[in-house]
Amino acid sequence: MSVVRRIEFEYLGGLSVDIVAADVTNPLFQLLSRLLLGPLTLAAELGRLSEERAEKALRTIYAQAVVVGSITPELSSYSHEQWDKWLLEHPIEFATIRSIAESPENFVDEDE
Repeated sequence: MSVVRRIEFEYLGGLSVDIVAADVTNPLFQLLSRLLLGPLTLAAELGRLSEERAEKALRTIYAQAVVVGSITPELSSYSHEQWDKWLLEHPIEFATIRSIAESPENFVDEDE
């Protein structure tokens, strides 16, 4: 089972987001990365990949494969699409989530 980490944003009234790792230990993240970012590789190589387009693909991957829920009542039943929109509307928090999710050492099971 994947290790889930809770990120609390005290400055947003204690809002919390539960995430799993954004790396090779997360098969859904790997699959979606290949499916959504793979086609953008050529565009990037040709210098035709905008930062906005790359960020949108990454947000979609995070909304579907990294963010796994929240104990915050208004977010607890969010769909993948709602999480995508939330990440778009909260770029600072998205950056925080990325910085934590992309560091495998944050997902070491304490029982191991």
